[in-house]
Amino acid sequence: MEQFEQQLLAILTRHLSVPTAKGMIGRAREKAGIPTDRPATPADLPRMVGQLEAGVRLFAPEAAREPMLQALRRLQDGPANLPPVTRDVRDENGILQVRSDVLSMCESAGAGSLSTQKAMTLVSELARNIVNYTLGGKVRLELTSLRPLRLRITATDQGGGIPNLEEILTGNYRSKTGMGRGILGAKRLSNNFDIKTGAAGTRVEAELSL
Repeated sequence: MEQFEQQLLAILTRHLSVPTAKGMIGRAREKAGIPTDRPATPADLPRMVGQLEAGVRLFAPEAAREPMLQALRRLQDGPANLPPVTRDVRDENGILQVRSDVLSMCESAGAGSLSTQKAMTLVSELARNIVNYTLGGKVRLELTSLRPLRLRITATDQGGGIPNLEEILTGNYRSKTGMGRGILGAKRLSNNFDIKTGAAGTRVEAELSL
Protein backbone atom coordinates (compact mmCIF):
# COMPACT_ATOMS: atom_id res chain seq x y z
CA MET A 1 0.00 0.00 0.00
CA GLU A 2 1.51 3.32 -1.10
CA GLN A 3 1.80 6.49 1.01
CA PHE A 4 -1.48 8.07 -0.07
CA GLU A 5 -3.52 4.96 0.72
CA GLN A 6 -1.65 4.70 4.02
CA GLN A 7 -2.85 8.23 4.79
CA LEU A 8 -6.43 7.23 4.04
CA LEU A 9 -6.04 4.12 6.18
CA ALA A 10 -4.64 6.18 9.08
CA ILE A 11 -7.70 8.46 9.03
CA LEU A 12 -10.18 5.59 8.92
CA THR A 13 -8.53 3.31 11.50
CA ARG A 14 -8.71 5.92 14.24
CA HIS A 15 -12.29 4.75 14.82
CA LEU A 16 -12.72 1.72 12.54
CA SER A 17 -11.11 -1.71 12.41
CA VAL A 18 -8.36 -2.30 9.86
CA PRO A 19 -10.46 -4.80 7.82
CA THR A 20 -13.40 -2.36 7.69
CA ALA A 21 -11.14 0.53 6.67
CA LYS A 22 -9.39 -1.51 3.97
CA GLY A 23 -12.76 -2.67 2.68
CA MET A 24 -13.95 0.94 2.44
CA ILE A 25 -10.83 1.93 0.51
CA GLY A 26 -11.27 -1.05 -1.81
CA ARG A 27 -14.90 -0.16 -2.54
CA ALA A 28 -13.96 3.49 -3.08
CA ARG A 29 -11.23 2.43 -5.52
CA GLU A 30 -13.70 0.26 -7.40
CA LYS A 31 -16.31 3.01 -7.49
CA ALA A 32 -13.68 5.44 -8.80
CA GLY A 33 -12.59 3.03 -11.51
CA ILE A 34 -8.97 2.84 -10.33
CA PRO A 35 -7.09 -0.04 -12.01
CA THR A 36 -6.07 -2.83 -9.65
CA ASP A 37 -2.46 -2.72 -10.83
CA ARG A 38 -1.69 0.71 -9.39
CA PRO A 39 -2.13 2.46 -6.03
CA ALA A 40 -4.55 5.31 -5.55
CA THR A 41 -3.06 8.81 -5.72
CA PRO A 42 -4.22 12.23 -4.48
CA ALA A 43 -5.61 12.88 -7.97
CA ASP A 44 -8.05 9.98 -7.44
CA LEU A 45 -9.47 11.30 -4.18
CA PRO A 46 -12.23 13.50 -5.65
CA ARG A 47 -13.71 10.35 -7.24
CA MET A 48 -13.22 8.28 -4.07
CA VAL A 49 -14.29 10.71 -1.39
CA GLY A 50 -18.06 10.29 -1.81
CA GLN A 51 -17.83 6.53 -1.23
CA LEU A 52 -15.45 7.01 1.70
CA GLU A 53 -17.75 9.57 3.32
CA ALA A 54 -20.71 7.19 2.91
CA GLY A 55 -18.68 4.48 4.66
CA VAL A 56 -17.77 6.81 7.52
CA ARG A 57 -21.44 7.71 8.06
CA LEU A 58 -22.39 4.03 7.96
CA PHE A 59 -19.68 2.43 10.11
CA ALA A 60 -18.06 5.10 12.33
CA PRO A 61 -19.37 5.97 15.82
CA GLU A 62 -21.57 9.05 15.66
CA ALA A 63 -19.21 11.24 17.71
CA ALA A 64 -16.29 10.37 15.41
CA ARG A 65 -17.98 10.99 12.07
CA GLU A 66 -17.49 14.72 11.70
CA PRO A 67 -13.79 14.73 12.67
CA MET A 68 -13.16 11.89 10.21
CA LEU A 69 -15.07 13.66 7.45
CA GLN A 70 -13.11 16.85 8.11
CA ALA A 71 -9.84 14.93 7.89
CA LEU A 72 -10.88 13.45 4.53
CA ARG A 73 -11.82 16.92 3.25
CA ARG A 74 -8.49 18.36 4.38
CA LEU A 75 -6.68 15.52 2.68
CA GLN A 76 -8.62 16.31 -0.48
CA ASP A 77 -7.69 20.00 -0.23
CA GLY A 78 -4.03 19.14 0.37
CA PRO A 79 -1.71 20.34 3.12
CA ALA A 80 -1.17 23.68 1.39
CA ASN A 81 -4.59 24.64 2.77
CA LEU A 82 -3.59 23.72 6.31
CA PRO A 83 -2.20 27.02 7.63
CA PRO A 84 1.06 27.12 9.61
CA VAL A 85 0.73 27.39 13.38
CA THR A 86 3.03 29.47 15.60
CA ARG A 87 2.93 29.27 19.40
CA ASP A 88 4.71 31.05 22.21
CA VAL A 89 6.46 28.52 24.44
CA ARG A 90 7.41 29.61 27.96
CA ASP A 91 6.19 26.87 30.29
CA GLU A 92 4.61 23.41 30.47
CA ASN A 93 1.34 24.75 29.07
CA GLY A 94 3.21 25.89 25.97
CA ILE A 95 4.69 22.41 25.52
CA LEU A 96 1.25 20.82 25.85
CA GLN A 97 -0.19 23.29 23.33
CA VAL A 98 2.37 22.57 20.60
CA ARG A 99 1.98 18.83 21.19
CA SER A 100 -1.77 19.25 20.70
CA ASP A 101 -1.14 21.34 17.57
CA VAL A 102 1.12 18.64 16.10
CA LEU A 103 -1.41 15.92 16.84
CA SER A 104 -4.19 17.90 15.18
CA MET A 105 -2.04 18.71 12.14
CA CYS A 106 -0.90 15.11 11.69
CA GLU A 107 -4.47 13.82 12.01
CA SER A 108 -5.73 16.38 9.51
CA ALA A 109 -3.02 15.36 7.04
CA GLY A 110 -3.72 11.65 7.47
CA ALA A 111 -0.32 10.79 8.95
CA GLY A 112 0.18 7.29 10.35
CA SER A 113 0.35 6.59 14.08
CA LEU A 114 4.13 5.98 14.13
CA SER A 115 4.86 9.19 12.23
CA THR A 116 2.49 11.10 14.51
CA GLN A 117 4.24 9.74 17.60
CA LYS A 118 7.65 10.72 16.20
CA ALA A 119 6.38 14.22 15.36
CA MET A 120 5.02 14.71 18.88
CA THR A 121 8.28 13.49 20.42
CA LEU A 122 10.31 15.77 18.15
CA VAL A 123 8.31 18.90 18.96
CA SER A 124 8.35 18.01 22.66
CA GLU A 125 12.16 17.82 22.67
CA LEU A 126 12.50 21.21 20.99
CA ALA A 127 9.83 22.92 23.09
CA ARG A 128 11.21 21.51 26.34
CA ASN A 129 14.68 22.81 25.49
CA ILE A 130 13.17 26.28 25.20
CA VAL A 131 11.40 25.98 28.56
CA ASN A 132 14.34 24.44 30.42
CA TYR A 133 17.19 26.62 29.19
CA THR A 134 15.74 29.99 28.07
CA LEU A 135 13.16 32.55 29.14
CA GLY A 136 10.89 31.56 26.27
CA GLY A 137 10.60 31.30 22.53
CA LYS A 138 8.36 30.25 19.67
CA VAL A 139 7.58 27.04 17.79
CA ARG A 140 6.21 27.15 14.23
CA LEU A 141 4.60 24.11 12.58
CA GLU A 142 4.10 23.81 8.85
CA LEU A 143 3.23 21.07 6.36
CA THR A 144 5.49 21.49 3.35
CA SER A 145 4.51 18.94 0.69
CA LEU A 146 2.03 16.14 -0.02
CA ARG A 147 4.45 13.77 -1.75
CA PRO A 148 6.34 13.08 0.40
CA LEU A 149 4.37 14.79 3.15
CA ARG A 150 6.70 16.58 5.56
CA LEU A 151 6.22 18.45 8.80
CA ARG A 152 8.61 21.35 9.33
CA ILE A 153 9.18 22.45 12.93
CA THR A 154 11.01 25.71 13.57
CA ALA A 155 11.95 26.50 17.17
CA THR A 156 13.48 29.86 18.06
CA ASP A 157 14.52 31.51 21.31
CA GLN A 158 16.45 34.55 22.53
CA GLY A 159 18.60 32.65 25.00
CA GLY A 160 22.37 32.84 25.31
CA GLY A 161 23.09 30.10 22.78
CA ILE A 162 24.14 26.47 23.19
CA PRO A 163 27.71 25.87 24.37
CA ASN A 164 29.64 22.91 22.95
CA LEU A 165 27.13 22.50 20.12
CA GLU A 166 29.47 20.52 17.86
CA GLU A 167 30.29 18.12 20.71
CA ILE A 168 26.60 17.75 21.54
CA LEU A 169 25.71 16.84 17.94
CA THR A 170 28.37 14.11 17.84
CA GLY A 171 26.77 12.43 20.86
CA ASN A 172 29.95 12.65 22.94
CA TYR A 173 28.85 15.48 25.25
CA ARG A 174 27.77 14.51 28.76
CA SER A 175 25.98 16.99 31.01
CA LYS A 176 24.68 16.46 34.54
CA THR A 177 21.84 18.89 33.82
CA GLY A 178 20.79 17.10 30.63
CA MET A 179 21.65 20.05 28.39
CA GLY A 180 22.02 18.90 24.80
CA ARG A 181 20.04 15.68 25.05
CA GLY A 182 16.91 17.24 23.56
CA ILE A 183 18.85 18.67 20.62
CA LEU A 184 20.56 15.35 19.89
CA GLY A 185 17.27 13.47 20.21
CA ALA A 186 15.56 15.90 17.84
CA LYS A 187 18.36 15.51 15.29
CA ARG A 188 18.08 11.72 15.38
CA LEU A 189 14.31 11.85 14.84
CA SER A 190 14.50 14.29 11.91
CA ASN A 191 14.93 13.62 8.21
CA ASN A 192 16.48 17.08 7.85
CA PHE A 193 17.93 19.08 10.72
CA ASP A 194 19.61 22.49 10.91
CA ILE A 195 20.62 24.52 13.95
CA LYS A 196 22.14 27.94 14.33
CA THR A 197 23.10 29.26 17.76
CA GLY A 198 24.87 32.26 19.22
CA ALA A 199 24.69 34.97 21.84
CA ALA A 200 21.45 36.32 20.31
CA GLY A 201 19.64 32.98 20.58
CA THR A 202 19.09 29.66 18.84
CA ARG A 203 17.09 28.65 15.78
CA VAL A 204 16.36 24.99 15.04
CA GLU A 205 14.64 23.82 11.87
CA ALA A 206 13.69 20.14 11.67
CA GLU A 207 11.74 18.26 9.01
CA LEU A 208 10.06 14.91 9.46
CA SER A 209 8.48 12.75 6.77
CA LEU A 210 4.96 11.72 7.78
